[in-house]
Amino acid sequence: MKNLLVILLLFFSFGSLAQLKTDWERYNLNGKVRTVKTSSNIDTATIKDSAFVKYTVDSFNRNGTLAKSVHVLHENIYSFVNCLYNEKKLLIEKDFYEGNRIDHKYIFTYNNAGRMSESFLVNIEGIKKPLVVCKYKNEKLSEEIEYHPDAVTLISYQINRYKTDERCFERVYYTDSSTIDRIERYTYNRNDQIAECFEIYADGTIMNTIKIFYDNKNNITELKLLTPKGKETIEQINKLTYDKYRNWVEQIQYFEGNYQARIVREITYY
Repeated sequence: MKNLLVILLLFFSFGSLAQLKTDWERYNLNGKVRTVKTSSNIDTATIKDSAFVKYTVDSFNRNGTLAKSVHVLHENIYSFVNCLYNEKKLLIEKDFYEGNRIDHKYIFTYNNAGRMSESFLVNIEGIKKPLVVCKYKNEKLSEEIEYHPDAVTLISYQINRYKTDERCFERVYYTDSSTIDRIERYTYNRNDQIAECFEIYADGTIMNTIKIFYDNKNNITELKLLTPKGKETIEQINKLTYDKYRNWVEQIQYFEGNYQARIVREITYY
């Protein structure tokens, strides 16, 4: 069955739920981090525990913004992303490279409150197409439209409701401009972390519930997926090892009591 963390990421987007001051905070990193090299191996029938199958290197500026992300799949196959910011530290452009050749880029625009209002895809021919358009009715209500890269096909239309600027408590997804497909609702703990996620049918019936547990360093240690009426509980446990800066450097994942993956982070500091 799927990794619960993957399900959780599909359930909602972390990036759009909170506007943090730096990417160090977004990545839950302590200290002045320069680079993070993340390697992972997954226990499957074709991938053995003895070898890392890929790694990613994220490089940060001294102000805590992400400068570059390099993804290495094999020794000679890699891609990387360059990030550009404005004077307010808002991300305005991501350039995606395959090898040394730029493949495409994303461009972001913001409203006066610093919230992202539009994102665009610019392909290799330089043609600019809308990806996401987000219109804020007020500070607690927004309308979000996501397009396929062809700029014509609508992927999703949703209404987001906020309790505060950084707390989205409900997302309503529509199949068209008036028909509700499903609803997602979130509750938070006292540290402003999402504690529960509810996926709800249009008629109000709860489809699934995800409960999220954290350690005292704000990292996820346990995920529980409860299916309708509590018929089945699926559990993922993350066991973490930390460095002296209280950043995790090893994560062992167990799914339904069985070993699933090992993730290692090599972190350097300014």
